[in-house]
Parts: sequence; C-alpha cells; structure tokens
Amino acid sequence: MFFNKPDVPPFTPYALRAYYEWAVDNSYTPMIQVDLQSNKDEINVPAKFENDKEIVFNISPEACGNLEIGNEYVDFDARFGGQAHHIHFPVENVKLIVCRECQFGLPMDLFPGKRIKKKDTRPKKPVFSEV
Repeated sequence: MFFNKPDVPPFTPYALRAYYEWAVDNSYTPMIQVDLQSNKDEINVPAKFENDKEIVFNISPEACGNLEIGNEYVDFDARFGGQAHHIHFPVENVKLIVCRECQFGLPMDLFPGKRIKKKDTRPKKPVFSEV
C-alpha cells in the first residue's frame, strides 16, 4: 500500500478537512477525539486536561473560532468553563472525527503515515579554501 512509502506525505489532514466540510455542510456537529499522550511538547490544551489520555473536542463553527486544520497542526479557539483558550495539537494526534447527530465517524488510523520532516532547502554557506 502506498501510504507506507517514506516519501508519501500523510493523507490524514486532507481526510480530516473533507469530513469536517461534509459535516458542516449537512448541519452536523463534528467532534474529534485527540490523543494527548503522543507529542506532548506540541500540545496546548487547558491545564486541567493535560494529564488525560485523550479528549474530545466539538469543532463546529458554533463551538470554536479560528479553526485551522493545517497539514501538520490543528489550531482553534474555544471556551472551557467560561475561559478562552487557544487549542493546538499535531494532526497526527487526531484519532477519530465523528458527527454527534448520526454517529458516523472516520477513524484516522485508516491513513497511516507520520509527518515528513521537511528538508532544509536554505542555501548552504559556501566553503572557501586557499588556492
């Protein structure tokens, strides 16, 4: 299967964006289950949830603002207990996206593949030598 090739970028962010768009277009409430144990240094959630194994977020337009599902990270603003928080985590930490109303979900482990570390394309400094 081509997903296991090391040079193929992960498909997960594309599947996540497509499902989200489908859910919102059909007036469903998209919910995502997020693993909080992997990539801990790249996760920003309210402090009271930091030690949980996972969390479920309502990412509908009514529940969160400034949602951005990028190729590497998910970012949005939400309120917890009346307090505003900026939420940030790697796309690869999303385990499932599901609609609250119809319980139709899409597990993200169908799309294996890790983030590909981008190659450093900056020009190398020239090395001078005596002639």
